[in-house]
Amino acid sequence: MKKIISFCLLAISCWLLFSPVHAAELKKIRAIEIKGNQYISSSEIKEKIKLRKGDLLTEQALKEDIQNIFDLGSFLEVNAEIVEVEKGIKLIFMVKEKPQVKKIVYHGNKHFSDRKLKGEISLKEKEFFDQKKLQDDITKIVDLYKDKGYDDCQIEGIETLEVETNKVTVNFFITEGNQIIVQEIKLEGVKSFPEKKIFKLMKTRVRKVYKKEDFEKDLKEIEFFYKNRGYLKMKSSPPEINYNPERTEVRITLRINEGVRFKIQEIDFFGNKVYSKKDLKKVITLKKGKIFQQEKYNESLANLQNIYAEKGYLHALIESEMVEDEEHSNLKINFVIREGEVVKIERIYIEGNTYTKGYVLRRELLVKEGEPLYAGKVRRSLERLYNLGFLDDVKVDVQQARNPNLADLVFTVSEGKPGILNAGAGYSTTDLLVGTLQVQHLNLFGRAYRLNLLWEFGARKQNYEIGFTEPWFLHKPMSLGVDVFNTDRLQQYGGVSDAYWEKREGGGLRLGPRLSEYLSLNFAYTYESIKIHDVKEGVVGIGAGTNRTSSLTGSIIQDSRDNIFDPGRGSRNSFSVQLAGSFLGGDINFYKPALTSSWFFPTFWRFVLALNTRIGWVEKISPSVEVPAYERFFVGGAETVRGYGYQGEIGPKEKEGGNYMAIFNLEYRFPIALERGRTTVQGAIFYDVGGAWRDSREITLQIGTPETWMKSAIGFGVRLISPVLPLRFDWGYPLDKERKEWQFYFSMGSLF
Repeated sequence: MKKIISFCLLAISCWLLFSPVHAAELKKIRAIEIKGNQYISSSEIKEKIKLRKGDLLTEQALKEDIQNIFDLGSFLEVNAEIVEVEKGIKLIFMVKEKPQVKKIVYHGNKHFSDRKLKGEISLKEKEFFDQKKLQDDITKIVDLYKDKGYDDCQIEGIETLEVETNKVTVNFFITEGNQIIVQEIKLEGVKSFPEKKIFKLMKTRVRKVYKKEDFEKDLKEIEFFYKNRGYLKMKSSPPEINYNPERTEVRITLRINEGVRFKIQEIDFFGNKVYSKKDLKKVITLKKGKIFQQEKYNESLANLQNIYAEKGYLHALIESEMVEDEEHSNLKINFVIREGEVVKIERIYIEGNTYTKGYVLRRELLVKEGEPLYAGKVRRSLERLYNLGFLDDVKVDVQQARNPNLADLVFTVSEGKPGILNAGAGYSTTDLLVGTLQVQHLNLFGRAYRLNLLWEFGARKQNYEIGFTEPWFLHKPMSLGVDVFNTDRLQQYGGVSDAYWEKREGGGLRLGPRLSEYLSLNFAYTYESIKIHDVKEGVVGIGAGTNRTSSLTGSIIQDSRDNIFDPGRGSRNSFSVQLAGSFLGGDINFYKPALTSSWFFPTFWRFVLALNTRIGWVEKISPSVEVPAYERFFVGGAETVRGYGYQGEIGPKEKEGGNYMAIFNLEYRFPIALERGRTTVQGAIFYDVGGAWRDSREITLQIGTPETWMKSAIGFGVRLISPVLPLRFDWGYPLDKERKEWQFYFSMGSLF
């Protein structure tokens, strides 16, 4: 009644306030007061109020502020009173606080201490009391006791209110009962399997505490076990559960009627028009002539539902008829399909983006308004959104529209931090200790522009890089990129770790048109000045001097990975040719084809088998007489075959790099830490094989210690997965060299 009166007063005040007669003189707020609060400070409440002194009061704003105060979770009632004052109004928020918990007392608990019980519940002393929390806490304590075998435990929660202080004392009255131990389990009717096999399926064991929930799960597990082995009509009678008079022990008798073991005689389909029977049979995992398996039956139903969803038949109803021939133990399965109509998309909404422009997200969607709702396109759209790199989470909700054959799609995104400033130091086996200062932004101006500024410095390396990419140049599915770099690095050569310094200065342009969802081209022009200086005395095969390289590279790329930062399935395959020559304004003439193929196979849960192959070769073009050392292939180290200490350790005995290269990497990846359903820390075990050759006649796929043979290594690693700054820590052990020892590698970016 009190709430009704308060509401009426508020309604009358609002009518007077917002009526045309009073609007001009009463709308301006001259003061805001809080009344009725005892434990929550007025300043804390005012932080939730958006209305401010001097604002014009509107009905909507007032409703929102009342709700904002309620959202603090500390009040039973919130009302507003509007008082006329000189030149405006005074807005008074009247609040009634929830009682505060003064004390929590436990009665009758012997098995668990007060401290243990307090750790389980959500009600806390000096916090506000909530009736729902009390009921939830009773359930939590009961579950805690039942988990320890106190199946008869009963708990009553009673709160006592001190009106003067508005504080409550919460009392939990606990009747623990006895801990019930399983004394005996008897199985009757088990003929086709050893009883030991059935007992192994059960969590309920002799001389262990009895848990009713576990036993109910055991019954379902036994039923599934039988049905998954052809015993489709297996039934179990209600179990006999006998307690001793003190209810400290229980004896269980379980009677099973196994029934007939069915073999699949025939599988047929009825009502299908969209797909032929031949197409439907391809997704059925049950096989004619095989024993019926419940697991494969469930999988077959799901697969049928999925392929209809792929074509927009979201309301397709798939049922099955089991025709049983118990005399001959045969089973005929008829899948009856009511296809229904194609569901089309009426509206597409994108929510949650505050920084990113809406069109940036919408252009990644493969689904369109007015088109059929294809489940595959929805799934791929989610992948494309996440692959932008600056979204922490992407979800989609299919909502019923005004027509049963229409649906609205709501994509809800959670924006992450698109930019990062990284300053630190790292150690790699190639460059030793390197300091890094890097600024990366994956979503510049909310338009998905990518910017990378990098400065690396150390005893063996000085590097400056600037890169910018527009992923939708001219609003077309085509990327445009610009790169500028200046790198001075102490290089390994001929087995010498500090053979010479190599300084590269230049830049490049990239253009990448996307031909289809999975197929794209990439064209790049690069111009760089390469200066070889400070050649160490005694190093043969490398000379000081400066050359200019002007090159064009063309690539064709197929990429079907579900997640470009942490692939779980799909592949990426590319073939590229780099062409450099004097006709482009350079001094060096060569062509360099390269083939890369990476495949990712899900095994179970988030464990992924990853395979990678890289093949490349480089040939001189007249008038050049040889390929310069810095354009050859150096195999061994963090980016090729881990376990070998430096680039070029694998290949020609002079360690001067090869004109031909082949690398094979196998990794088995698994998650170590997850955040929001995404892997953030990943582990891997790997096997690497690689080789480099100066002459094509030396190429062999044999693995071993001879100089021209390929070399292999095994190892393990840890990866910190991030779209902005992925880090790799690997430990490799060589298998094909005389001195075998573990090598450690730290590097940035993915190997493949």
